[in-house]
Amino acid sequence: MTAALEIAVQDAAGARAAIAAGGDRLELCQALAVGGITPSIALIARGELQIMAGGGIRVVDIPAIVATGVDAVHLSARTLAGTDVPAGPGGGSAGHDATDPQQVAAAAAGVAGTLNG
Repeated sequence: MTAALEIAVQDAAGARAAIAAGGDRLELCQALAVGGITPSIALIARGELQIMAGGGIRVVDIPAIVATGVDAVHLSARTLAGTDVPAGPGGGSAGHDATDPQQVAAAAAGVAGTLNG
């Protein structure tokens, strides 16, 4: 059995980082800080159904999750970047979401470690 590692990204830079670090699939989202915005059920119904574990996934949990028989594991691998830059004249918190290549690499290693099990 194999499981794919899907990484939620919100821009091209995140996609490049996730692919370079070992992600198998990408989910293009917005608003990762609130969990990401994903496609509607109508859009999903047009394609093949896969079972994907997601929501609160930690790298250390991946082997146990894959053992349940899911087709894919989903985590955002998100980190906060740019906290040293002021938020701007509109206020708000400094920083923005970015994809953390180290988290993606650790998750990819977690999935790969289940392939021979």
